Amino acid sequence: DALRQARAGGRPRADQVALVRLLVGLLGKVQGHKSLFVKFQPHMTWFLPVIQDAFPDTPWIFLYRNPVEVLVSLLVSLDEVQRRAQMSDEEIKFGQAFGMSKEAYCLSNKTAGGSLFNEKVLPLAQKLTGSLSPRKEDICAAYLAAVIQPVLDELIQEDSIGGGQKVKRGKAVPYQASSLADWLVDYIFPGHFQLSSLDPEIKEKMKVIAAYKTKAIDNKRTKFKDDGPAKQQEAWKELIESSSTFLDYAYFQLMNYIPL
Repeated sequence: DALRQARAGGRPRADQVALVRLLVGLLGKVQGHKSLFVKFQPHMTWFLPVIQDAFPDTPWIFLYRNPVEVLVSLLVSLDEVQRRAQMSDEEIKFGQAFGMSKEAYCLSNKTAGGSLFNEKVLPLAQKLTGSLSPRKEDICAAYLAAVIQPVLDELIQEDSIGGGQKVKRGKAVPYQASSLADWLVDYIFPGHFQLSSLDPEIKEKMKVIAAYKTKAIDNKRTKFKDDGPAKQQEAWKELIESSSTFLDYAYFQLMNYIPL
């Protein structure tokens, strides 16, 4: 939200970069740790160039999965429609002050998502559907497309990092619940993040920990399960159509970036 306000307030790029460094620095003040992984909210891809300016030598990954499954999670698992229908007058008024509306489906953070919705999501949804009032499935799919596009823009650019060697700082990593932990620890960490000196025992512990959910509502140690087939079954006609219209090509492009 601080970065969004800095951009909306017309702060210079240098100030935005300094703000990112400050916030990450505050998060990283953990005694004894030499490495820090920062997980950003999805809409922060809109600020990816600023983040890369703040840490020009730091690799990053973008974790993605089948867009139909993501849309099902947003519109069913989170009960998005009901949540927005139950927004109080105070919430609506507060959100509108930042350019948000009840129609900004899938942008759960009303303040941080305001500019993204008005400048990227709604215009894209209206353009591709030819409607001034796109359905909720179209808005959610347009939101995902707006999140993915900055990543694709960066992935196709090669940056010079030390010694004139052309490398890519970013990688698109496919979500596979059954093998993601192994993929990250065995390939992404040593190959992309250059963490080749990890102790084998530590690597195995990381795999075990990564197999459990950290945000379970019941606060229990619940293992991740492959819910892809179930989400595909839950998907309905309008959702599948919207996913195809807005996300088929982007998903195809992401899959072409093999993270090895």
